[in-house]
Amino acid sequence: MGEKLGCGAHLAEIRRTAVGEFSIDQAISLEELAQDAQAGRLASRVIPLEGLLQNFPRINVLPVVEKRVRNGGRFDVTLSQIQPGRVQFVPGATAQLDGGEAQPPRLRVFSQQEKLLAIAEAVVLRTYQPIVVFDPLP
Repeated sequence: MGEKLGCGAHLAEIRRTAVGEFSIDQAISLEELAQDAQAGRLASRVIPLEGLLQNFPRINVLPVVEKRVRNGGRFDVTLSQIQPGRVQFVPGATAQLDGGEAQPPRLRVFSQQEKLLAIAEAVVLRTYQPIVVFDPLP
């Protein structure tokens, strides 16, 4: 801001109140987290993978495609398979987290059992490549 005004500037403190789908209202202190851990309530504080990145569209794949996804292979989708992501943002959060180059569309890939398998990125029209694959829990 100082550069834009031509006068210089100094920042003494900054506080992030939201990023993406998370807001400061959801935050807890380390002390609260430690208390919950001691009381056996730590699991209630963990957001499951399936609940993250809800702004990304999602698809559910059949077991034959799931195997390909788990091995990092490309897969094709039809438009009817894609379910839109959530478009509302947390108050105070920016819609775009960085000002870099536009990224190819990404989506969340779920199994028929509603488990998050991967985050995939479009490589060509309706063909996706997993960029992050999650290990199944035992």
